[in-house]
Amino acid sequence: GLAMAEVLWSGPNGSFPHFFSAVKQYQLPRLSSLSVSYGPAFPAGWDPEGSAPNAENIITQPEEAEILTSLPTFQHQHLQFAMDGEPETYFWSSRCVSEGDYVVIEFPQEPVKDCLAITVSTGRFERDLLRHGVLEVMTEGAQGYTVLASLSMGCAQVPIRLGLPIVSVRLRATADQDEWMILKEFKVQTLRTKEAKYLGSMCVSENSTKFVSGEAWASFSTYLQYTLGLAFDGKSDTFCWSNREMVKGDCIHVRYDSPLPEGLERLEVHTGADVENGMGKSDMLHSGVLEVSDDPQRNCWQDIAKFESGSAKGKLPIGVKVKAWRMRVTETQEQWLKLRRVVLC
Repeated sequence: GLAMAEVLWSGPNGSFPHFFSAVKQYQLPRLSSLSVSYGPAFPAGWDPEGSAPNAENIITQPEEAEILTSLPTFQHQHLQFAMDGEPETYFWSSRCVSEGDYVVIEFPQEPVKDCLAITVSTGRFERDLLRHGVLEVMTEGAQGYTVLASLSMGCAQVPIRLGLPIVSVRLRATADQDEWMILKEFKVQTLRTKEAKYLGSMCVSENSTKFVSGEAWASFSTYLQYTLGLAFDGKSDTFCWSNREMVKGDCIHVRYDSPLPEGLERLEVHTGADVENGMGKSDMLHSGVLEVSDDPQRNCWQDIAKFESGSAKGKLPIGVKVKAWRMRVTETQEQWLKLRRVVLC
């Protein structure tokens, strides 16, 4: 019915505002009277009253950033949607991508020195990905860009050393393609960015009786009430849940206020839904590594385990006072992530 309505109401020029106005006036009241659950009345980013989004009203994160592109915009899929922090909105180009096309984030006021990670995610439903591209950064005083990573399946995620003075980040196409581009996310995550963070008590015993203080942050936001802290409460029936698919380079970083207590020999991290709850083994981490450090400030990490079937179990290094650990995604995957439990024993 709504498909026919679009043909009849949108007119010869495909007026989406006209179409949605007609849907709101005629169709939605009838659906409501029949108790039909039709979901959001308008696409993500549109005004509740059906007004098309205005690029000037889209708040980017961080707000001091400016975003530019060589690509034209398709209808109301504004470039700013790639930086608004909302998983359902996105930028959509109105032509095919050519070699040399770019999207640039600039910081014109002053360099960003508290960057934690840079994330790029393109395409929807395996269509309109950037098939060939690189993620680049320009630092204060540099004469040009430095390549950080090549895209894998249209995505890239790169941890950044704190203190690096970043003035610009660029996504650049390295080959022509016969597709437009959807840019779901282009994010410079800083200590000020609203991301998944947790500060408080963390369970460090298998029987959930011993806790220590620490902090954790993730390179992704979490879904609804499934916050990062739920992974450290020592319970088997709670979990943290990401709000997007995992990208190569994504990580969860945990740092304790003091070295781990003596007598601990093993670190285990379990991902995916709990099978005992009948939810199936979904949203597990398929490819990743578990790393520990006695001096995270120097960015020195030691691999102790790889993820297999959603879990990693590694022996803590003998004689090393572990102050931090992290789990790092090594291959892009289409699934989201459930971080179910962290066990130290």
